[in-house]
Formats: sequence, C-alpha cells, structure tokens
Amino acid sequence: MSTTRPASVQILRWTRMVGVGGQFGFRLTLLHERSHKTSTVEFIGSAYGVPGPILMRLQGGIQTWVDFPERFGDTFGREWIRRFYGLDTTPEVSA
Repeated sequence: MSTTRPASVQILRWTRMVGVGGQFGFRLTLLHERSHKTSTVEFIGSAYGVPGPILMRLQGGIQTWVDFPERFGDTFGREWIRRFYGLDTTPEVSA
C-alpha cells in the first residue's frame, strides 16, 4: 500500500512556530494547483519523534488529528509535511 499520492498543492511559504513542552509547528501557505487558490494550514507536532499526536489546523479553525502519522516518517518536520502532501523528498544528486 502506497502512502503517497500525487501532489495537488505547492507550498509557497513556511513559517516555523515555537511551542512549549517539546511541541513546535509550521504554518504553510499552499497553492492548490487545480483551483489556483491559496490557503493556510498549520501542523503541530513533537520534537520527540513520531508516532505522536500531530494536529492539522485548517483555515477557518477546523482542526483534526493526523491518523497514523508514522506513515510519513519517524520525525516531524519539513520532510514529514512534504511526504504528507506527496511531494518529492528525494535529495538532489549533483552531477
């Protein structure tokens, strides 16, 4: 079973948010490729690794827990979010 899906968003901006008790987060500005509209989403997770609760907060205050966050990696951070959206996380190789 694949855990990635074709990317339908582009991340335009990342803002790191500082939390307490080992929590931190990212506020993203996304461009939705099909509608060409932007939106804001926040992810809040733990510096102590995954599995652990990761909260996703959408524009308008809607929030939900990400089910089985370990599907997208062992450590919460930028690469975890990129995998969540199915964006390529393969490091570039110099020629």
